[in-house]
Amino acid sequence: MTDKRFPLTIKIFLGLYLAVSAFALAVALWNPSGASLSALYLVLVAIPWTFVLGWITDALELDSYWFNMGFLTAGILVNALLLYGLGRLIRRIGK
Repeated sequence: MTDKRFPLTIKIFLGLYLAVSAFALAVALWNPSGASLSALYLVLVAIPWTFVLGWITDALELDSYWFNMGFLTAGILVNALLLYGLGRLIRRIGK
């Protein structure tokens, strides 16, 4: 009999990733103009989309705090969807 449930390790990892991401976003939004390193955790959690953001801002010569925050938040959501897709793939292979 095969296990059709979503893998527990992916559930735990996805939950931890989303919790750390929410914390990083809260820290970055808490002090948008004060500390220049307030978004450091958000940048680290959103890798590899952080590098794409660097290319986009250089190409378009953008220097908008809210554009960067939106793009990094979207990157976090894409990473979470990729983790979810990995869990579904593991479950499908296990059938």
